[in-house]
Amino acid sequence: MLHRHASRQPIQTHTPAELSRKLLRLIPLVVLPLILACGGPPLATMTADVTSGPAPVRVSFTNTSQNADQFQWDFGDGRRITTLEPTELVTHEYTKAGSYTITMTAVKKGDRPQPSLATVSVTVSPGLLDRVTIEPAALTIEASKQAQFTGKAFDRFDNLITSLKPAFRTHGNSGAVDGEGKFTAATKAGAYEGGLTMEFVQGGVTKTGRLPASNTTPAVMGTWSRPTRL
Repeated sequence: MLHRHASRQPIQTHTPAELSRKLLRLIPLVVLPLILACGGPPLATMTADVTSGPAPVRVSFTNTSQNADQFQWDFGDGRRITTLEPTELVTHEYTKAGSYTITMTAVKKGDRPQPSLATVSVTVSPGLLDRVTIEPAALTIEASKQAQFTGKAFDRFDNLITSLKPAFRTHGNSGAVDGEGKFTAATKAGAYEGGLTMEFVQGGVTKTGRLPASNTTPAVMGTWSRPTRL
């Protein structure tokens, strides 16, 4: 009876130099995670769910830092807080238009505290149209003379909305006004009620400014007097 023997795999041998090279390749995979988990220097990292938008902008931050036991937050608008756990929810709301740099400092306590910094930027634009102003708010001018009107639009946080431009209109034969707000009074002297209006439009929202700005008095634009003769 014939017996078959299983083939034997040849035993691989390595030179000391080859073994050293293999061990060196393994060190970063094994030692580095142990250092990070067991007491390496702090490493600050974070993300933000929103980095831009119209006011108000509410931002939630995710803290992914390692090897730290205190986290100092500077939101770039004068407000600062300190948290102790990376899993603690951190949110902040911005109402003023502008660009903000948020800095989170991860600190590992000890005789010589070791800080690590991470930053993220947030840009806030003006919000929805809320109110308008017109200047000058009242006017007395000689007939046929010119005056310049300007209009401004604001959101509910008093951010100036520079992207909107007003449309000026005259009423009741008070005079004429161009698209830039340059007004020419009528040739006939007198008082004109609601003689000029200014309108801002943003989407489906319209806000109108009238002269005078106050609602406590009759809506009289101003008085056109006769030219002074020398």
